[in-house]
Amino acid sequence: MPKPPIDTFELETAEGFRRLEFDLDLLRSRDVRVLLDGKTVATMPFPTVEAPRHEVPLQVGEHELLAVTEARKGGALTIYDVFFNDRSLKNGSPLAASRAAAPTPSRLRPLGHRINEWILQVAPAIAGSSMGVAVGRNAAELGLEASILLIAAGIAAVALGIFLARRAWRAVLAREVWTTTIQAIVGVVAVVGVHVAMLAAWLVLARFMAIRAGIGVPEQF
Repeated sequence: MPKPPIDTFELETAEGFRRLEFDLDLLRSRDVRVLLDGKTVATMPFPTVEAPRHEVPLQVGEHELLAVTEARKGGALTIYDVFFNDRSLKNGSPLAASRAAAPTPSRLRPLGHRINEWILQVAPAIAGSSMGVAVGRNAAELGLEASILLIAAGIAAVALGIFLARRAWRAVLAREVWTTTIQAIVGVVAVVGVHVAMLAAWLVLARFMAIRAGIGVPEQF
């Protein structure tokens, strides 16, 4: 049997083997979902340097477990673990030792990480407002049907951009061998690049709809 990913645990119960996973819920304020056989059984906040450790009790069959998420290396690395009978299912260490070794809360998150977090929040608003303004200025010429289509496409583009940008940022943070400076630079390029690509794709559709409506290509497009 292949070894499960680092954020996945195989549990043997009276009902057979169960699969427990930690999944970053990127579309809901960066929560971490705990999945049992693919179904959400708990939700916990994503660990940050300000609140580096979170625990949530779970009941899986006859087993009482404790799910743990922890932020290490200034938030650049996220640790997942599950405890049973006060022992880690990952390495067998005691729960007391894990708690004692947990990082302390800090406000000294790397500047580059904070910049990327700010971009993740601001970029969708900028992209969405730009699309809305462009459609609003040309709604009369485009017509109701084309305007509604472009608005719907804009919402989809923003939502997809949020998902892909946050996934890209998490992938960058997973590169624990990188320095925080490299993470910040690559993160900015990845996050901004995703939103620019989504906006560019929407603009292609907008230009097509404008030409189809017989109004040429407005400056906003």
